[in-house]
Amino acid sequence: MRLRPIKPAAFCGQAESVALLRKDTPKGLTPTVMSESQARQLLSNPVLLREVPEIKNVSDCPVLIKGDSGLEIVTGYNRKSKVFAEGTSPAEVDCNQAFKLIIGLLSDFKFTSEFDQSRAVALLLSPALLHGGLIVGRAPMFVIEGDQPGVGKGTLANIVAAVYNAKFTNITRRRGGVGSFDESIGAALDAGRGMILFDNFRGKFDSQFAESLLTEPNVQIRLPYRGSFDVDVTRNLFVLTSNGIEMTDDLARRVMVIDIEKQPEDYQFKHDDIVRHVKQDQPLYLGAVFALIKHWYAEGARKSAATMPSYTAWLRCVDYIITNYLFLSSVLTGNQETLSRMANPALSWLREVALYMIKYEVFHDLSAMTICNEIDGVLPIPGLPDGEMLTDDNAKKAASATGMCLKKAFGENDVVRFGDVQVTRLKHWNHMHNEMKSYRFTRSAEDNDANTAEAGLDFV
Repeated sequence: MRLRPIKPAAFCGQAESVALLRKDTPKGLTPTVMSESQARQLLSNPVLLREVPEIKNVSDCPVLIKGDSGLEIVTGYNRKSKVFAEGTSPAEVDCNQAFKLIIGLLSDFKFTSEFDQSRAVALLLSPALLHGGLIVGRAPMFVIEGDQPGVGKGTLANIVAAVYNAKFTNITRRRGGVGSFDESIGAALDAGRGMILFDNFRGKFDSQFAESLLTEPNVQIRLPYRGSFDVDVTRNLFVLTSNGIEMTDDLARRVMVIDIEKQPEDYQFKHDDIVRHVKQDQPLYLGAVFALIKHWYAEGARKSAATMPSYTAWLRCVDYIITNYLFLSSVLTGNQETLSRMANPALSWLREVALYMIKYEVFHDLSAMTICNEIDGVLPIPGLPDGEMLTDDNAKKAASATGMCLKKAFGENDVVRFGDVQVTRLKHWNHMHNEMKSYRFTRSAEDNDANTAEAGLDFV
């Protein structure tokens, strides 16, 4: 549903569709029509405007709000909360059934760790907490990252939207000018879109406007022929999907990452189309989310002791619900390690290379030069402009830059792990007693005596 400002000409027609207009004449009351000038006067009359219900939040599904004796479900318009909620009332679900429904909804995803599963549940619960103002503050942006295409990043986002009878507004990367990335975000916010998806981003995510969305309660947007105006974004949910993303340190502090891996080719999914299944049973799944949150609220809306700058209020609520009622791990565990990798371009590049080597079973030891040869034309090669192929003239430059990139990724350590993918740096000496390095890519490698890193993703 969208709310749009009504223009005087349109108001004339609306008024005449619900009322029979009369004017006082010497002959008495006679039928008439409303002029635009009269409509303009009515629309600007403060006395009449005070009678128009104020709406602060429009939802595609019923909303949980704080009532006098616990949480209440709003359908239609609620004057107290100023919420207008559409959709079918949620089903009555007990907590045991809610647990099974929520965990079962995500059971077909192969999360890289149990902590990623917890963050996926946090994503699922967040709209219910935000829409009704059950928490003070807002949620961070969720980044759904896959180890390769086809792991279900978009499916996870669409499942969440389907539970709330909504759709994500998809925004892809565009730079500057008419229809730019920032302008697309502004248009979505102006249209009242509550769920915004930055779809399939690669490389560096460096929009200052997007960063401000995750920091300030209100942001200023500018649209053609509209000028600048402020929009409240505290109840918006922002999600980004990617197979490999880099971000600034500032943005990384405002993000929760959900890592997903591809299921084996012979994996049997429980539903041919899980999103369609959720849409068909949407009141049931919304009822499961509401049952869990109502149970938490009835027990005192207790909070965990976890902290996350700018998002502590949100974190403590979802973390307590997830750890105490769903018996999952804390959503915060492992998140910072992943973000450290995303903020390190060398580690982000190495992750892409490692996943490529595992996918195509390149398991022999590689030098910096042979890594360049393997990824030529497929992945970016350090030292070369985007899209430039390896040649005899630039090979030496590329190998040197690749070696420096690997050095930054490993630091003082000789093993890096991305989930169950391990990259090992091996050192040996040639006949001239010069130190040489090679790199080995393996899956689920056994422990070794190599030094381990303290930053990045799951170092051992």
